[in-house]
Amino acid sequence: MGAKPVFKRYKNIVYLTGCIVSGLFLFSCQHTTLSRSTPTSIDRNEKKYLMATRDLVLKKDFEAAVAENQRILEYYSQTADMNDVVSSNYAQNAEIISELLARVMEAEYRERTLSRIIEFNEKQVKTLTLSSEFFENKTGVLEKKMEDMDRLSGKVKALEKEKEMLQQQIDQLKKIDLNPDPGSKQAAE
Repeated sequence: MGAKPVFKRYKNIVYLTGCIVSGLFLFSCQHTTLSRSTPTSIDRNEKKYLMATRDLVLKKDFEAAVAENQRILEYYSQTADMNDVVSSNYAQNAEIISELLARVMEAEYRERTLSRIIEFNEKQVKTLTLSSEFFENKTGVLEKKMEDMDRLSGKVKALEKEKEMLQQQIDQLKKIDLNPDPGSKQAAE
């Protein structure tokens, strides 16, 4: 008799859970609407739109300029009807500028690639120049060694000739000592 019904016991938990779920739902809805912020340059004045794009281009932030143009294009394609002259003009300008910026980004990419290639080639030229200087120095050293070797070879040949002459003299002296003249023996006695 003193027991509470089952559903009344958990009444507060159900209310709390419902509030949390509805709060999360509303927060997610608000978050999705905030994530689609209007572009900074959206205005009825076309000069402001062009100035914002120009500022981004002058800062050489082409990706941000393309993103800004894309947001403007999406914004006007979703919000305005194409019968409105101003919004259709904005959309056309955004398309043209996006295409031009894409071309500029491609050209910048090609320029960076080309500068890297040039830098790499310059490094190769420096390396080849240093290696050619090294080889020239090595060639000079080897030429000096060759000259020294030629000089030494000339000295060796001269010494070999002298050796041959001395050997001939030794052979002649041996012949004289081994074969004494018969007349010289009688003269000695």
